[in-house]
Amino acid sequence: MAWIAASGVCEGEVVVVESFRDPRRGRVPSPAAPLVAAHARGRGRDVRVGGLDMHPDRETGEATVCAASYLDPESGLPVGIAIGARSDDDRGIAIARDVTESWMAVMRTRRLTLFDGAPRRCRGRFEESDVVLVVGGESGAPSGAGHAETPQAEVHTVDERMVVRPEWLAGRTRIGMALGEHAHAGLTEELITTLAGVGPLTVEDRRSRSIGAKTPGTPFGRVARTAAHRSLAGSRHSSVARASRYCPEV
Repeated sequence: MAWIAASGVCEGEVVVVESFRDPRRGRVPSPAAPLVAAHARGRGRDVRVGGLDMHPDRETGEATVCAASYLDPESGLPVGIAIGARSDDDRGIAIARDVTESWMAVMRTRRLTLFDGAPRRCRGRFEESDVVLVVGGESGAPSGAGHAETPQAEVHTVDERMVVRPEWLAGRTRIGMALGEHAHAGLTEELITTLAGVGPLTVEDRRSRSIGAKTPGTPFGRVARTAAHRSLAGSRHSSVARASRYCPEV
């Protein structure tokens, strides 16, 4: 974890940064920013997702950013998370530290498998999942609530608020994603991208209709290529979080 001097944070807010400058790794995009922001809300501070002026060459600044990152093992590019607060805001700094530590603790390589329908309709397909996220289906539970639909996996529903708690991913490397009839393609792709922001992600699509015209059962070669990395790396580098069987460097 790194502490980086910055500026641009308003009084009483914390800022989940979409990209930041790490003293060792240079510019680092943060595709997991929506997940981190959802986790940070409700802690007595306004939460904003955006950019800050970073000053990695300074020891102190009017704001301080708490950051963590990993290196994608195939591309060698960094991916991370970062939250900033005013340096004189002790409570804001504590929120930034606690939230960053929570997500840093679950950064690891994972496999994500996409399925059609609600878990109760395809129970057998989730036997190899550690946790199941239900998107756009009938789950019978509010967003962010867990319920046991399968004996092997913990099941949670996710909507446009992007509430995914880091404890759902702790110690888990196999994620199932059940896409119901009302699952929006944009939300599904954003959720995949944000999950790739907390560790390299291999995606296998077993749905009858696949994102990006992929055929069922075909792993995504490029899971979560973000605009931030495209602008940083140009055409010489690969995606932010390519499929990988190797553990990231944290």
